[in-house]
Amino acid sequence: MSDLLTLDEAAQRVRLSPWAVRRAIRRGELDASKPAGRIRISEQAVEDWLKLTRIEADIERTDAHPLPALIPQPGTGDTFRARARRKAS
Repeated sequence: MSDLLTLDEAAQRVRLSPWAVRRAIRRGELDASKPAGRIRISEQAVEDWLKLTRIEADIERTDAHPLPALIPQPGTGDTFRARARRKAS
């Protein structure tokens, strides 16, 4: 049997608030026990919950093109400093 964590310990493991962990338990996403009126969560349940909420990579996007770099052309005076000076005058 894996070690049991308190609500606060489980929250620290996943870097969430205890309320977020409690909501996951209420929604049935995270398995927990309540011996003697105290919530206990197994380390395995935390790992399973993290696997359940894993985000899949979007590898289908082949049409995505990076935006062209907005590099000012030499001699155009279209730098931030040049625009600021024109606006100030």
